[in-house]
Amino acid sequence: MSKEKNSVIGKLFSGKGFYMVLAGCLIAVGVAAWSATAAINDFKKPQSSNEPNNSYISSDIVSSEEPVQNEIIDEPYSEPESVTESASEPTDAKPVAKYFVMPISGSVEKDYDNKTLQYSATFGDMRLHLGVDIVAASGTSVVACGDGTVTNIFTDLSLGTIVEIDHGNGIVARYCGLNEDILVNIDDTVTASQKIGTLGIVPGESADSAHLHFELLKNGKHVSPLKTMGIE
Repeated sequence: MSKEKNSVIGKLFSGKGFYMVLAGCLIAVGVAAWSATAAINDFKKPQSSNEPNNSYISSDIVSSEEPVQNEIIDEPYSEPESVTESASEPTDAKPVAKYFVMPISGSVEKDYDNKTLQYSATFGDMRLHLGVDIVAASGTSVVACGDGTVTNIFTDLSLGTIVEIDHGNGIVARYCGLNEDILVNIDDTVTASQKIGTLGIVPGESADSAHLHFELLKNGKHVSPLKTMGIE
């Protein structure tokens, strides 16, 4: 049996058979080489820009379904206020007296004196007099002695109903002994000669003639009203 096989193989490699086997082997090698070359070229071929590169896409990135929009505020545009204008026009500016007038029409019965004791007919003793007494009939109009702001309205047991006005530059006036029908309110601005009330009674000086007790303070201290106003 082995002799027959050897005979067949010998015939196959002799003559034309040998060349047929060699040709088949060469074709097989060529096909294998071509396949390998094509595979290498496909691997090196650049990826088309139209095809997504999935290797660079992360599963953690999620695109927004709706575009982001800025918030729209339905308000008309207005230009910001100038810093210079704000500084030059303060909203809380208070009026300052440019000149002074007498708060009531009448004569001075008792002058200001913070050093010499004066006799009080009401109390029957000697005491300092920290204002001026201007004689006038009850019901006479009392006016602001200058531009200013009403800072207080109150009643004192000795001086009666009082209107206090800040006239600026540290000067505050107290109009004492008014009737209760006051014509101004706290925080009102007044001008020189503006009527603020009428003359009533000064309880602590009731033994004297009817008069307005008028005091002036500068930086919190009593001063001579007439001298400070430049009327004396």
